[in-house]
Amino acid sequence: MLPAHNKTVTSPGAFRYGKNGRIKRTHLPAAAGGGRLLLAKRAKEPGKGKWSLPGGAIEPGETVYDAARREALEECSVNIQIERVLDAADIIVKDERGRIVYHYVIIDLLARYAGGELKAGSDAADCGWFTPAEVAGMDITPTLRTMLKKHGML
Repeated sequence: MLPAHNKTVTSPGAFRYGKNGRIKRTHLPAAAGGGRLLLAKRAKEPGKGKWSLPGGAIEPGETVYDAARREALEECSVNIQIERVLDAADIIVKDERGRIVYHYVIIDLLARYAGGELKAGSDAADCGWFTPAEVAGMDITPTLRTMLKKHGML
């Protein structure tokens, strides 16, 4: 349950180069309600065990906004209403020879909590609503920490 002020931050949108050199699209959404951020504890790599924004693959033909709504529902059982793009970032992972293995393009969106009872599902080991002060002390992904600092949320 959230307070009446239910501002949300959500973040989808990443392209990923697979090991075969093809680009695979993925996305990472995030959400905040009542001044709190919705985070999911990653159950799988990359970043297994770290807290981050809920996310996963963008299906072919699916928009970034639709993917963010779907992933928030699948991973945390909540509905979100997206307002606008907030930020974007690249994560480029190279192998020991310096070759690109993965290239993630993260698009952060501002959204509002629109309903649902918080419960971890699919790729999330856990999920919850956290204040910026709580998030500052958590084991979150470096990209999330950078984005939150950039926008004055940490």
